[in-house]
Amino acid sequence: MQDILAASLLGKRTLIIGEVDSGKTALTAKILLNLVAMGLGREITVIDMAPKRTLGVGGKITDYIDVKYLKNTRYFSVEIVPPRLLSKSEDEALRYAIMNFKKLKPLLDEYIANPTKILIINDLSIYVHAGPFEDVDACIMESETFIANSYFGKKIDGKFPKIRYRERKFIIDLLRFVDNVYVMRKEGYERC
Repeated sequence: MQDILAASLLGKRTLIIGEVDSGKTALTAKILLNLVAMGLGREITVIDMAPKRTLGVGGKITDYIDVKYLKNTRYFSVEIVPPRLLSKSEDEALRYAIMNFKKLKPLLDEYIANPTKILIINDLSIYVHAGPFEDVDACIMESETFIANSYFGKKIDGKFPKIRYRERKFIIDLLRFVDNVYVMRKEGYERC
């Protein structure tokens, strides 16, 4: 995988998208470590929306970074249920999505109340399954540098069209407002 110069992302909005297990979180973690190495740890908030790795999918930033490297950053995370992986019906998936939204909303509210210059969000798609775009937009507006990754693929869409529609619409809308888009592929990534 090629290296993205973390310094080139400062002052910009960056979105990393791709299929499951394409390296989105690994790349985000690498960028985070580079920003910390630049001495910017105290200016970083990480909101980790990812569920624990389940059925080979997902994973928190802390699966890729030893927490000792995050001691100067603000790291927010809660227990999340992956709606599409653990649900037997769309109604059940939507219940999980609403539950996740209610757990994550206070983390976004905390960031808005006490922003840092740099905001990094792992697995943004989890929030938009049920949460409003305006919450994410408010966080983006508070940050000078925004870096997020999100699922944008087909492998786990299956029988949940309502979640798929919200997720895809949100990401497509967000693409218009970011400066950098990196699409993850098995062989690396492509900057669009």
